[in-house]
Amino acid sequence: MNSKVDLWIEQHSEDMIKDLQKLVSFKSVSHAELAQPGAPFGAECKKALEHILGICHDFGFADTDMEGYIGYADYGTGDETLGVLMHLDVVPEGEGWSSDPFAANIIDGTMIGRGVLDDKGPAITAVYALAAIKAAGLPFKRKVRLLFGCDEEVGMGCLKHYIANEKLPDMAFSPDAEYPLVNAEKNIFQARYAKKYSSGITLKAGTVVNAVPGKAVATVPCCPKCVEKAINGQEGFAVEAIEGGSRITATGVAAHASMPENGKNAIQMLLGLLTKLELSEEDGLAAESLYKTFKMEVHGETVGLDSADESGRLTLNLGLMDWNEKGYALSIDIRAPMCTGHEKLLQKLDAAFDKLGAHREYESFSLGYCVPEDSELVSKLLSAYRERTGDHNPPKRIGGGTYARHLKNAVAFGPERDDRENRIHMVDEAVPVKDLIENAKLWAVAHSGPYFFRILGGENMKNKALTELRRYAVMTLGCLIYAVSIAIFLDPKGLAPGGVTGIAIMVSYATKIPTGTLVLLINIPLLAIGVWKFGKQFLYCTVFSTVLSSLMINGLSGVVVPTDDQLLCGVVGGALMGLGMGMVFTQGGTTGGSDIIVKLLRIRFRYLKTGIIFAITDTVIVACSALVFKNIENGLYAGISLAVQTIVFDLVLYGPDEAKSLLIISDEARTVARRLMDELDVGVTYLNGIGAYSNSEKLVILCAMRKQLFPKARTIVKEVDPGAFMIVSSANEIFGEGFKDHFGEEI
Repeated sequence: MNSKVDLWIEQHSEDMIKDLQKLVSFKSVSHAELAQPGAPFGAECKKALEHILGICHDFGFADTDMEGYIGYADYGTGDETLGVLMHLDVVPEGEGWSSDPFAANIIDGTMIGRGVLDDKGPAITAVYALAAIKAAGLPFKRKVRLLFGCDEEVGMGCLKHYIANEKLPDMAFSPDAEYPLVNAEKNIFQARYAKKYSSGITLKAGTVVNAVPGKAVATVPCCPKCVEKAINGQEGFAVEAIEGGSRITATGVAAHASMPENGKNAIQMLLGLLTKLELSEEDGLAAESLYKTFKMEVHGETVGLDSADESGRLTLNLGLMDWNEKGYALSIDIRAPMCTGHEKLLQKLDAAFDKLGAHREYESFSLGYCVPEDSELVSKLLSAYRERTGDHNPPKRIGGGTYARHLKNAVAFGPERDDRENRIHMVDEAVPVKDLIENAKLWAVAHSGPYFFRILGGENMKNKALTELRRYAVMTLGCLIYAVSIAIFLDPKGLAPGGVTGIAIMVSYATKIPTGTLVLLINIPLLAIGVWKFGKQFLYCTVFSTVLSSLMINGLSGVVVPTDDQLLCGVVGGALMGLGMGMVFTQGGTTGGSDIIVKLLRIRFRYLKTGIIFAITDTVIVACSALVFKNIENGLYAGISLAVQTIVFDLVLYGPDEAKSLLIISDEARTVARRLMDELDVGVTYLNGIGAYSNSEKLVILCAMRKQLFPKARTIVKEVDPGAFMIVSSANEIFGEGFKDHFGEEI
């Protein structure tokens, strides 16, 4: 590796440590109940995000805060993006720390604090690794995007927000697991079961379902001596007298739910003790049946779930329990090998809890992934790691869940090492300072260097060139149609249908400066603001169509309009403008700076919807046009033109109907459904189907979605199963969550 990079990291290691200590000081436990404007996961998560984006900004990276959900920082250029996926939220600290968990104290060369390994330490070191590459002046073959999520531990809503609004990196790694590299993750299943009845005991344990609870507290109507007798000298229990009985505290060992064998579950400890106490018939039966079902097992043996394949062995963790006077609720986290699917898990657990008289209140399933060992992403990262460390161990497969499972071409890469005690999600989470520095040097290799010269999984150069040629040809035609609408139909009749174009037409009328020139001049500062606020990539996708359409408007300005009918010019001009804009937008471009104005207003007025802001700004411009041209008819006709433009634009971009109804028959139905739900945030229903010819049973996916989402849905189905059978219908009206309520108001 370049010696300049190593030297720079060593010279700035103290700054890196101080920045990490500050980042750890934010108690960024993600929780929806703590949501504030601009901070959907709580103020502390927002502070952590602002802190690290500030560091990125100081290093000269283009930083973006996506409304507090997630943020990112970009550096480098290229058509492809290498993503580094990290998160700033942490699990609750728990009890029993040797020092303040949010102070990040350094003791004997080791930093102790919540998040130093998972995942604030990796986040800071990744930033400094990229800064070192920048300082060394090493060339980049592609853009690097550092992503910082704020809700990874409890739902990954942050990444879902990113997926819904931004293009995914072409390849990525998440420094949130183990070395040398993790190329496969198990399925993750979580569920909550409850039984309602009148109880005389309480039992509370756990803070998050994906951690082995290290402490559990129960109250029982039994005297302390009776409890002590039942304990019979077992370690990990403490008893105190309370009114009407005893309070029992069980102290186990916290651990990550993916490795419950490294912990000791306090819930299971207490359930075992409760079976030895004199309780009411219902409480005694509930405690005994729960303990007999799960015992002190971590693989679900008694439930009949124990299974394994090349991805590893199934693990089961009782993560949360709330037992009170109204009954109990128990939350379970299962890391299942690929061979144990969603249906089997549900069937076995439902059957087990049915015997207990409990019912399922909630369940979720996240499909695992496996990136082949011979893929370029895996081989390149392994080459970087092996060159740096001399460790030639093969990639790993784990039960943990990282951001990598939500991308097509992603793996987990560090920071845990086999020769270090793993204390992720445990008290006294720690990392040696020297490991932080070495990780920064190693990830600098992964960011650039000789390991990512070629496109990973992309088209060959010839096909890519043809694709780009077609794309720009369509954009050019769209710009021409757009220019015709303005120069021939709208501008000569004094019709200003909103946006930058409307402003340019009004200013041209007052100053006699050509409209196309004004469109370009107005867009220049808007483009500059756009680059400043939203990154250089914004410039690349906008400047071509903006400049070209402006030149075409001026070039066509002398062409005589074929009619004197102002209304007809407004309708035709609006239709052509919508068509041209739609063609440009379908290819990833824009025709002007109205969207910049809207984005800036969204930063100031977060609670206004984008469509409302567009409507307000366009209405103001149309109203001003009536004043500028001193003719109210000009404003009215401009409004008609704007309405026609909007309708045609939507037709080009989204199709003619309000929504789409999909029936999908696929051998990969579960995978298709999961991607539709995760990437598009739409509801999916399974129907049981039987092929008349094959007589084989198949799952049929029923799904309804906004028309805007259908192109991406079609792409997902094609990527997962090119042989899938899909029926697409136009849905004129849909009632239910996300569409209309049954009384006609949109939800």
